[in-house]
Amino acid sequence: MSLHFLRTPRIRYLAIVTTIALLVAMLTATAVYATLYDISTTDGSVADWGGIGIYQTDPAGDVATARSDAINTWLAAGPTGSTGDNRELYFRLQVASSPALADNYAAVAQVSCDDPNTFETANDRAVFYIPNCTGPGAERVGIMPGNQSGVTKGIGPDRGQRVGDQLEWGAKVADIETGDAGWPVIDCSGTIWIRFLTADASGQCTPPFTGNAVAYDRVDGREHTGVSVPTVVEVQQIDASNETPSLLWPLVAGLMAGFGVFVVAFRLRRRNAEI
Repeated sequence: MSLHFLRTPRIRYLAIVTTIALLVAMLTATAVYATLYDISTTDGSVADWGGIGIYQTDPAGDVATARSDAINTWLAAGPTGSTGDNRELYFRLQVASSPALADNYAAVAQVSCDDPNTFETANDRAVFYIPNCTGPGAERVGIMPGNQSGVTKGIGPDRGQRVGDQLEWGAKVADIETGDAGWPVIDCSGTIWIRFLTADASGQCTPPFTGNAVAYDRVDGREHTGVSVPTVVEVQQIDASNETPSLLWPLVAGLMAGFGVFVVAFRLRRRNAEI
């Protein structure tokens, strides 16, 4: 009697395991797709953040001034349907008392696109929002290198707002990557790391807007509840979507592959049964 028949259950088992593994792998892969949102930073409300979980938390009372005491932060990408150069990052920070931030203070999102451990080099970025400057700068949103060298790139007061104890602001990924003349161009098309802080930004409220912002309350090194991987948000310039892009065909291919192995096992069993 042929020994081939003894291998058939193995092949059938392999078919089942392969199919399950393919399905699990594809379902796991969908987790890297970032959901995109339509966030307005000028509508006088933070209601459009509904459904977006907290990104980072920080204990209340760890600094003396409640208006600058960061307690919760959020992070989102959008708008829906965006790709490449029109992709944006949205930032939101809540402090312990209203109104958020005293004059000449800033909410800052430090962005690192190459290293989770460095946020203050020329290859990093600080995207900040100052609700009110007592100098000629007035309300402003800007971007500067992580090492705070060079002249800040202003991207307009219409990119941020203060709503009670909340602050929200945003910037295009392309602006974060290119910065200004003399800054190194960076690539933020993959995994990026972000940490938040409040800062004394008095030097950014008077020309030539080159003074360093001094950190007051930094939010980092804690468990994050808003994303599946701590300190990380996926900003895929091609694949990110609030849908499930290109998932149907991999699913069909996986099922066909598993079915193909099963068919081979079945035919081997029939052939061996006839021997």
